[in-house]
Amino acid sequence: MLVPSQDHWTIDRQGTVEVGGVEFVPVGHVEQAGWIAEGKVAYRETIVSGLANAPEAFMGLFRGENTGKMVVQISDDPTV
Repeated sequence: MLVPSQDHWTIDRQGTVEVGGVEFVPVGHVEQAGWIAEGKVAYRETIVSGLANAPEAFMGLFRGENTGKMVVQISDDPTV
């Protein structure tokens, strides 16, 4: 029987619940990364174009106008 050294509940940044000690967390993150790479996990985001629209996007967070992450796109260049 495997007994973790520290029993606790954690919620990681992906919103999943992990049960067990900290020694189990890296395995879960590797597994989740595989799901994302395989397209098994989809995420939602609201994209607002232009830095000039950032204040309105920020206020939209409080009005519940976003789905998932709110992103302000400031350039079409992915390296910026």
